[in-house]
Order: sequence, then structure tokens, then C-alpha cells
Amino acid sequence: AQPALAAFLTARMGTAAMVRSPGRMREMLADSEKILLTLTEAADRDTLQSFHRRAKGVLEVRQNWSGCWERAESHFRESLQLQPTNSNALFFLGMVALQMGKPEDAVKFLRRSLLLDPDFRAGYVNLAIGYLRLGRHAEALKVSEAGSARHPDAPQPHYHVGIACYQLAIARVKTVQTDCCPSECLPESEANLYEELRQRSLAGFAQARSSDEGRRRGRARQTAEGVVVALEAPWLPEDDAMIEAMEESDGPPRVVELPLKVGWTWISYRM
Repeated sequence: AQPALAAFLTARMGTAAMVRSPGRMREMLADSEKILLTLTEAADRDTLQSFHRRAKGVLEVRQNWSGCWERAESHFRESLQLQPTNSNALFFLGMVALQMGKPEDAVKFLRRSLLLDPDFRAGYVNLAIGYLRLGRHAEALKVSEAGSARHPDAPQPHYHVGIACYQLAIARVKTVQTDCCPSECLPESEANLYEELRQRSLAGFAQARSSDEGRRRGRARQTAEGVVVALEAPWLPEDDAMIEAMEESDGPPRVVELPLKVGWTWISYRM
């Protein structure tokens, strides 16, 4: 009696089996697509087909991580064409761009996604990363502060605040081209701003590292089998260097070159 609802519930139940049984998910998506053929309302068809495309893209990502974002892109683009105001489709296209080294495109998609869903934690986290990779640190700071306001327990925005404030502090010092202490060589207003940014940077890193998620992240260590565990944000050597630079208040701060893929990515697979 309600084929559109039946098609959606079948597809939704299929996505719930994604991790446990991807084969079962494919079967249920196929069953849902059969029901779609019976729908007469174009709006119902487009909405459900858009969901199907996102589900197939997410399955591609989760089952075939290496290089999978490029293969998943077509699914997400088709999803957006069918439903142009779907925030999830825009988010996934932003993640595709971010993973493929296209931060400008990522920012465009992620901004649109956040406008449609301003409470989405992953949107704030990854939009800030896009801005950091573009060197737009003031915008990264603004987005991260907004993310922290909505999700105070999320450590990623705090981490990005730490990076952005460090970069903005260093930029103040670079304007005078000197090796003296910022409190001595900067005008009073600039010196006060530098000190505020310095303190905010240290606080951001501290909150990220002291969080439960932060403590679970990979640090440099060797297992009993001799395997070295890769470093992850917020425990990168560059993070240590930025913290050390901001802790030094009596001399010129050290300039730290950020990694190309700066940022603590946090991905949501909601569809």
C-alpha cells in the first residue's frame, strides 16, 4: 500500500548490515530498487534513488579504503543531482575532494553542507581542515570555534584551534622581521594579540590531547612484535614543535612547517 516507504525501509535495513554483511546490504539495496520501479511519483523516486547512490558510495569507501574515494565520487554526484539540497551528499563530495587533495573544492561542498545542517559535527571538523590546507587560518579558527560551541566534547575543533592560533600568532611576528621576543618587538596591541593567540593555541592542543579520543590516538611506539605504530594527530612531531614554540614566551617563536595533510579528520557515514 506504501511502496515508497517499503523501498526506503528495505534500503535502510540494508545499510544497517554494511559492516557485518556487505553482501546482504547489496541484496537489500537490489530489492529496494525493484520496488522503486513501481513508484509513480517522481519526487519519491528521486529521493530514494539519491539515498541508494549515497549508500553505494559509502559501501565503496568502507569496503575498499585504498583509492576508494575516487571510485565513490560518481555515486555521490548522482545522489546530489537527484537531490540537490541533500546535506549528506554535499558532505561526501567534500570528503572526496579533501581526500583527493582538492581543498578548494572541499571547502565549497562542506560549506554548503553546513548551511543545510548547521549541527553536523563532521562538517565543522572537515571544513576547518580544508581551510587549514588552504592556509586560511582565520577562517579555520572561526569554523572550529563554531564547531566547539555546538560540540564542546569533540576534540578535533580544539586541535584545529591550536593549529590556527599558532599560525596566526606566527604571522604577527613575521610582520616585524626580527628575532626578538614578541613582547618586546611588537607594538603593544600586537603583542597583546600575540599573547592571546599563544595562550589559545596551547589550550586547544591541551584539550585535544587530554580528551578520551585524543588519548586513544596513535603515538610513536613499538609493539612487542617490533611493529612501529604510526603517529596521528594530535601527537605528530609538528604538534610537539608548535606546542614547544608557543610555550616559549621569552624569545622568538619557532616557525613550524605544517604537514601537507594537516588536520584531524573525523568522518561520519550517515546517509
